[in-house]
Amino acid sequence: TWVASQATSLEYRGGKLEGNTLTFLANTTTPAGAPARSRLSFTRLDENRVRQLFEGSTDEGKSWAATTDLIYVRKGSGVVP
Repeated sequence: TWVASQATSLEYRGGKLEGNTLTFLANTTTPAGAPARSRLSFTRLDENRVRQLFEGSTDEGKSWAATTDLIYVRKGSGVVP
């Protein structure tokens, strides 16, 4: 379950690992109340960096649009994102 700083939450299910990417899916709704999907993925870029990507779909997963794209860097590694 993902809880955002605005106190909204999504329950992601069906974790799937392909290569270096772990992906989860959640059912949600648009602000207008229409059904939508959310995809959350974590990709290991190297031993010091991980990419976290949130994507949304309003056409049952036929197409996806990135909503948040983050890179995490291991503290003390000296690596630049």
